[in-house]
Amino acid sequence: MSVLYLLSDTIHFPGEVLFHGCFESQFTIRRSVGISALLQELEKVKYPEKPDTDKPAELEPEVHLVVLSLPTEVISATIQQIKTVLPTAVCIAMAEARETKENHLYEWDCLFLEKPLNEFQARCTIVNAVKQGYLLKQISQATLIENTSGLYTQRYFMGRLNKELSQAKRHKDKLSCIIFGIRYYDMFLDCYGYQFMEKLFPYLSTVLRQHIRQEDILARLGDDEIALLLPRSGIDGAKILASRIIRDVTIKPFDFMSETETIELYAGIYGFEDVQAEDADAVALDADQMIRYAHHALHHAKKQEENQACTFNELYPLS
Repeated sequence: MSVLYLLSDTIHFPGEVLFHGCFESQFTIRRSVGISALLQELEKVKYPEKPDTDKPAELEPEVHLVVLSLPTEVISATIQQIKTVLPTAVCIAMAEARETKENHLYEWDCLFLEKPLNEFQARCTIVNAVKQGYLLKQISQATLIENTSGLYTQRYFMGRLNKELSQAKRHKDKLSCIIFGIRYYDMFLDCYGYQFMEKLFPYLSTVLRQHIRQEDILARLGDDEIALLLPRSGIDGAKILASRIIRDVTIKPFDFMSETETIELYAGIYGFEDVQAEDADAVALDADQMIRYAHHALHHAKKQEENQACTFNELYPLS
């Protein structure tokens, strides 16, 4: 169900009774006093656990509307904060008619409800906001899910990796990143063309999902790489999982047209373990470095004759 947030800087929200009376059957209505409380709520919906492609196509996407009752001078800054946390949120500001002209905000930044509020105006504005929310969801979905494979995109994966890494540092938790590469990728491409890859990546996605938890994140990186993010999972567990996936993919024949091929994977792993505050290198680690370390281990795995999972931590043990 879509959510309608009512944001104000005071306990009293003008028109709250009207919103509950008109939209309670359509929306989950939540009151927030202050921007901090609202941002905490929005942060929970920023990253879906699974791609929305799992939902039936006929279901309408969930939208998030924010109605602001704030001083005119802080509306622009507040909207910027909201959009930073949840870009698909649609903001609606309550203001006097003269104030709407002074804000210089575009329709895609903010819709306006002019005071005094009336039911007809509120219904029309909410309908327009919902339509805008659906469009923003569609645009966001295009940058979230990789069309060919149904996996998350590199852009989404890097954002999620940054978030999970920050949480792992804060809570002194574990976090692992695995990058899988396809052996003989160029040979397959030369023999069969891109149609082969358009079938192969959805197949690999299905196989990998059989081995992972709901909170784990799969994404496509580059042409021949699939990244797997494992929150609260250490190096040893990541290596066992990677080896199991490599073995499972190898023993299952992949059929393409009239041909049957054996798909072989190799993997590079980097694991972020519990660190102390004085460990400056670990504290300064970011998502780009984690990916580079996993790639370094992947390049080492490519040099091996047998398909295997190599960990950066084993190649370069941290003192």
